Amino acid sequence: MNRVQTEMADERRAWFRIDDNVRLVYRTRSADEIVDIRGRMAGGQYHPFGVRGEIAFLNAEISRLRSGLGGCDPGLLKLLDAMNTKLDALFTLIGKEQGSGDLSGSVTEVNIGAGGLAFSVDVSPGEARYLEMLIYLEPGNATVTALAEIVSCEETGKGYRLSANFIEISDADRDVLVKHVLRKQANRLLERRRPSAT
Repeated sequence: MNRVQTEMADERRAWFRIDDNVRLVYRTRSADEIVDIRGRMAGGQYHPFGVRGEIAFLNAEISRLRSGLGGCDPGLLKLLDAMNTKLDALFTLIGKEQGSGDLSGSVTEVNIGAGGLAFSVDVSPGEARYLEMLIYLEPGNATVTALAEIVSCEETGKGYRLSANFIEISDADRDVLVKHVLRKQANRLLERRRPSAT
């Protein structure tokens, strides 16, 4: 491969994967659990992280939609805010009943694209080969759910670098992810092309 082809391949790879900060929630799953989850997904009965995951997803969606309604009727906005407060109360109650487990996600540096992601972890997943994931993308608080297969986990000296390929992700979630990556990449390319103000 000559220099131009190498640069084009590097640019193509850079376009489809970005380094980003996302809020990430994940848990390891066994092969048997993945088979069960895939069956429930096919039947439309799958909610990542159970009901708590569904509520977290709905809460993020309400916040996203609410932010775009600035010019609406104030009464409608108050109603939506009250419903969101009620949803938060239910989320808290269900969280207490199902045990602790924050689904708001911690901000994590990732390398992400439509096919998978890589991120640092403190503890090796051991023999686990699969992940169940909630990924919150900023700006806009879009939520992506996916099942992923761990393809590598390398020691870094500060922990581990885990790479995983998505094995189940809805078309809608993949579209959200692709649009997010392309928008972020386009913004970064524009920033690089702007002359510096020195």
